[in-house]
Amino acid sequence: MATDVEKYEQLRNREAARTAAQFSQEISDSLIRNHHWGTLLSAAPLALSFVGACQVVASSPAASGLKLKKPKNGFTHLQYESLQANLVYLVDIGRKTFIETESRMDKLVMHSRYLFSETGTVNRIIDALNDEQGAKKILPACMNTLKSTVGECENHLQVIEAKFEAWLDVAQELSQVATESEHDTIDKRHENQDQVHSQKIRKEFAEKEMQRKEEAVREAQRRMLLAEDAFKHASKNIPSGWDVVGMSVVDVLSQSVFSIGGALVTALTPHKYVALGQSVFDTLKSTLMKDHNDDHEHFEGSGPNVGRHDDPACMHLDNLLTYLSLLSSVVNGGLLPAHQQDGAVPSNSPGTIRTFLEIMDHDLPDTAAPGSYSYDAKYIVNEALEIIHEIQDVAKSQREISGSSSPIAWETWQKKVADLQARAASLKARKDNLEGMAAGATPPGLKKHSKRYKASQSIVRAQLDRAAAAFESSTASLEVQREAYDASVTRLNQNLERISDIQLAIGKLQAENVTLEEIVRILRASISALSGLKEQITSLLRFFQGISGMVEFAARGPCRDLLETLETGIDRDESGAIAGVTFRDFQKQVLLNTTLMIRGYFSVVFEVSRLYCDVSREYIIPGVNLIDSLGLSQNREITNQRNKELEQYKRSAVQAIRELAEKKQQALLSRMDQRISYLQESVPSLPKCSEKKAIELTAEEEAARARSEAEQEGEFVDVAAHLFTGHFNENL
Repeated sequence: MATDVEKYEQLRNREAARTAAQFSQEISDSLIRNHHWGTLLSAAPLALSFVGACQVVASSPAASGLKLKKPKNGFTHLQYESLQANLVYLVDIGRKTFIETESRMDKLVMHSRYLFSETGTVNRIIDALNDEQGAKKILPACMNTLKSTVGECENHLQVIEAKFEAWLDVAQELSQVATESEHDTIDKRHENQDQVHSQKIRKEFAEKEMQRKEEAVREAQRRMLLAEDAFKHASKNIPSGWDVVGMSVVDVLSQSVFSIGGALVTALTPHKYVALGQSVFDTLKSTLMKDHNDDHEHFEGSGPNVGRHDDPACMHLDNLLTYLSLLSSVVNGGLLPAHQQDGAVPSNSPGTIRTFLEIMDHDLPDTAAPGSYSYDAKYIVNEALEIIHEIQDVAKSQREISGSSSPIAWETWQKKVADLQARAASLKARKDNLEGMAAGATPPGLKKHSKRYKASQSIVRAQLDRAAAAFESSTASLEVQREAYDASVTRLNQNLERISDIQLAIGKLQAENVTLEEIVRILRASISALSGLKEQITSLLRFFQGISGMVEFAARGPCRDLLETLETGIDRDESGAIAGVTFRDFQKQVLLNTTLMIRGYFSVVFEVSRLYCDVSREYIIPGVNLIDSLGLSQNREITNQRNKELEQYKRSAVQAIRELAEKKQQALLSRMDQRISYLQESVPSLPKCSEKKAIELTAEEEAARARSEAEQEGEFVDVAAHLFTGHFNENL
């Protein structure tokens, strides 16, 4: 029968066998809940449908016979006084925007494919970590290439967003002016009066984004320095024989970049600032007013920072479980006399655990919001320190009074520690469910541990207990991920059904019978559809700006720190080591983890842009070309035939997205099943997890939250359907 040490070695070897590509894929999979490609793809055929509707009604008598009432200071975005001419202009802008989007999305695919190729930048960085001399030349060049490539991709997305924003501006103004013309009124507060202010606000908004990015990168660097300092502290405080604890500490500290990277994306992802039917000017203005009131607020809202990547506790939760497992060994094994038997917990265990908990306590803020990771972690740490203080007081009393028979509160301590372990496991389960955290997966390591560990049986047993909790957390997180994706696909299919209904109603449009009121309704529904598509593009851009921040952080943080260490020429043992891992090795692992994180996040952009291009080439652009031809002929028979062909493209686009959703769902679930099966192979080596119930309860809460979020995906489809099919006279 295998000993606990052998079981622990088997677990470590299994983790080391995982590949970099597998881990990056798991990061991408964990991002799917908040960055689902389906909403973007479904928004495209919906917007296309309303472009077609605008082209059809442009030839109606109601459109051709109406002259729009021009505001006092003229139009802001419109070019003509004729409603018909402006409808054609709106369609033309849409056509050009779709063409531009496909072209630039294709460039994102090209850049992504190069970065991840066998000889691409990402693999060159990984290879350089095994060649210290070559790394001094290769790493700076790779970082420059990575920053340049990411900059080009970001520029492409910015151009796409600007195109959609201009399109939306025209649609909004046309809808507003058409409404005013219909009721023979002019709104004196028309947006064109704020044009100069709007341009100024957009400039200020862009400047604030740059400032926010710089602040986010600096904060990431600061948190990375904390992890490096924690490594140095640990190298001085881990006792002999605690190698397995040391390896766990190194792993967790090097993985802190995942929460740091997630915090960068969070900081650079503002509210969806183009609300349905709301002008960009008004929304930017309200956003900037909020910034002026509190420059330190994040865009996500003014509530407490509950359950977010930028919570300082994120980088400590895994180690907190380790220390609590050790404390559990102490209170369950008792305080042993100086002549301890082999395999017992060392008598200095409480003091060592206290040292690590005090370091952790120092990093956690005293003013954390209730419900946040830091708030709960602070409570757990303080309670654990109080227990250790009581244990040390009893030990001191026993040493000073020989043969003392003072009662020892073993059962009380055991219950308290078990409760703290359950709370810590619950926090870790919440953290593992954060986007980009790979459901608690462990990245491959550069440093291979080939030796057997010199450690007491109790120390190894504590680590196995901690591994059991991590196993349950990862398994539960994968199940949450499965439910979240299932809910997203269900919502996507609901959206596609509504889009099909809208397309069916649009197909019944007959230009000669359309009234001005119905044209205005079509414009409003078009704005809803277009706002939804624009919102998805903006979301993708902000997400990518987070990736840009990651790359900047990688260059200025882990990469530069490693290069400085290599340049100093310090011998490996001079900077301190933990379980054979030097500070230099630690820095390499951090850079590897950062690179794999960037690859995982970038993969989402690659997947979204690739799928968009596939759907666009087959259905969107051919449909756009047909829409363009609808206005070339006054022959009703020809127009009807082209309209039928357009309907076929729109229906085919929706069907293609359905098939893609099914295919992607099967692929994702297959990967999850494989990973769960892989995790299950570790079960024989693991003890029973006492925190399982707490983890499962947390997973149920996370799954409910994920389902609720999925129900809100693509609300613009509901709005468009209500505006259009809910009020449309199908007898036309």
